[in-house]
Amino acid sequence: MHKRLLTRERLEKIGVCTNTSCGICGEGTEILPHLFFEFHFSEECYKLLNEWLGLRTNDLILDGIWQRIIRNVRGKLCRKLITTVVAALVYKIWQARNDAIWNGKVPRSVMVCKQIQQKSRVILSVHNIRKEGIRSRE
Repeated sequence: MHKRLLTRERLEKIGVCTNTSCGICGEGTEILPHLFFEFHFSEECYKLLNEWLGLRTNDLILDGIWQRIIRNVRGKLCRKLITTVVAALVYKIWQARNDAIWNGKVPRSVMVCKQIQQKSRVILSVHNIRKEGIRSRE
């Protein structure tokens, strides 16, 4: 993560807004670690996806999370899947934050995880089809 997202805390620093509370929970300051790994919504999403992938990583510290997740994963395809899932999770949390701010709606974490799982399965099946297609031509 390159820490470039315009969270409310960053927007306040540049004088765009005055409210720095989290757009989803309203409790903490909206900074990257809080938004993506420290409050109940993101924590629950992370745990559900961790369980789905069969991973044992429970360390929710922002810096280096991807490296810790794939440390014990073997195979290029598995690493690609995990990369896809982590990227989708970050995107979906940011999307949930925007929905909470602009539309006053916060999706359930279970639904967010189901959407990520469905998209990941589609990506994985497309990758397998391409892989099988290359093998059949040889």
